[in-house]
Amino acid sequence: MTNQDKERKPFEVKLTDDHLLLIRTLLILERGEDMSDQMLRLNIQRAIAHINFVRWKESTCSNSSAS
Repeated sequence: MTNQDKERKPFEVKLTDDHLLLIRTLLILERGEDMSDQMLRLNIQRAIAHINFVRWKESTCSNSSAS
């Protein structure tokens, strides 16, 4: 174990269904599996939209609690 390993701090990663959808879509692309362009765009747009919404909601809640 190096000093750098000792200095690393644990962090929590929250994975939602939309994160998993985005990861799955990217894996399908990487593998070269068939997926229609429309379905690909829909999956990515839906996942990103929800991730952005969750980030906005979390920042709004943290800002209001700081007041």
